[in-house]
Amino acid sequence: MTEQKQPRLGGSTTITVKVTASLTPVARISVDEARRSTSAQLLAQKRKWRNEEYRKSYAEAAVDQGISWQIRINREMRGMTQRDLADRLSTRQSAISRMEDPEYGSHSLARLKEVAHAFRCALLVKLVPYSALARESFLLAEKDLYVRSYDEEIKEIDNGIEEENPG
Repeated sequence: MTEQKQPRLGGSTTITVKVTASLTPVARISVDEARRSTSAQLLAQKRKWRNEEYRKSYAEAAVDQGISWQIRINREMRGMTQRDLADRLSTRQSAISRMEDPEYGSHSLARLKEVAHAFRCALLVKLVPYSALARESFLLAEKDLYVRSYDEEIKEIDNGIEEENPG
């Protein structure tokens, strides 16, 4: 949820408008169709985004909720408890619980870098067009949010090389 101060018509007094956006995808197209669709086709599916306040709110929720879900999913798929991850980050279990709460919304880049190191993956933060956000909005399954560790990637590469060059 995001709060926006908007001027009242005819005066300088402001009112607060609360806009709530959810990351739950409205299944107008399947995930497979989303993967094959053009950016323009995906953006066209997001009719509510034509409202600027809704679009901004959705983008903020995508960051806050998305990173929380990704932390939880990656921790669980690695067989780690909140306590395990807390130990790797030299913090308390309650801090991990907060980070995994989609309503938390106060993740620091420094802490997210530490989480990435704990999962042995990279953290990428960049500005993107809304069409990229539209594509990502269809890819919210656990398999889409799980990030392989560097070790997993190297093992896969090494196994591929060994299969190509036996002996």
